[in-house]
Amino acid sequence: RLRLQNEGGDIVSQQILPLTDTYPSSQWPQDALLAVHCSLPVAVDLPPGLYQVLVDVNGLESANDWETFPLSTSIRVSEAPRNFAVPTMQNTVGTDFGGQVRLLGFDLERSSRELILTLHWQALTTPAQDLKVFTHLFDPQTERIAAQQDILLGGESHPTTRWVAQEIVSSRIVLPLSAIPTGVYHLGIGLYQPEGRLSVAAPQGWTVSADRL
Repeated sequence: RLRLQNEGGDIVSQQILPLTDTYPSSQWPQDALLAVHCSLPVAVDLPPGLYQVLVDVNGLESANDWETFPLSTSIRVSEAPRNFAVPTMQNTVGTDFGGQVRLLGFDLERSSRELILTLHWQALTTPAQDLKVFTHLFDPQTERIAAQQDILLGGESHPTTRWVAQEIVSSRIVLPLSAIPTGVYHLGIGLYQPEGRLSVAAPQGWTVSADRL
């Protein structure tokens, strides 16, 4: 059992896990050394400060028989920098994805080698899952995708499960153009989670197909 304790002695998060997923301790040889990677969820509104990680090991006599091993190193939690100011953008959109995130607009740059798309998002709530954004550069006649890029929205350091309502986050996507034949293409984007794509509620004048704007 992993527990996170604040300076006042309160437990603010805990997770009960097997010692290992595939190698039960009853099969461990004597003096065996095993490395186990664990994760402990932290609330998006956890106050900044110093916290102690406690590792509890359950004994064999009782389900409540725990022995505690406090880790010697304290963990400092800092508040994530957040932006609530709407940036200046080349194109405004105002499209909602799954009632969770709104695409405010985008900037578009291009050279002979690449297309640079900057998307400006606003959180409508704190999404329950980390969302990804896909970008398609496609032939509108055949639907053939000429270039594609999928990224974690907000990146590893600030995924959507860490966002708060009204927060503004921008993401930069680069599509290579050097191998694409000359022609006229459309640009489409969408958001998805493991269960599939998020529904798209676009304003009048925008085309949505298969939950792709």
